[in-house]
Amino acid sequence: MKHRTIFVPLLMPRLSGQAAAHLIDILEQLLGIAQHHYGDQVHRWRKCQHRSHRRQAPGSATLFDEPF
Repeated sequence: MKHRTIFVPLLMPRLSGQAAAHLIDILEQLLGIAQHHYGDQVHRWRKCQHRSHRRQAPGSATLFDEPF
């Protein structure tokens, strides 16, 4: 079963410009660490998913398939 991502609106607190800049810097660093650690694994998984998606019969799409 493929999990769907649902974006829920968040009420974010107001931050000063400096605090917002620090928050973005921290998030970018965390993203970089995750990409460095899991990048190869994610690339292999996506490549496998792409291959299995191409093998599906044209009329076998389900509600949970990506639209593109």
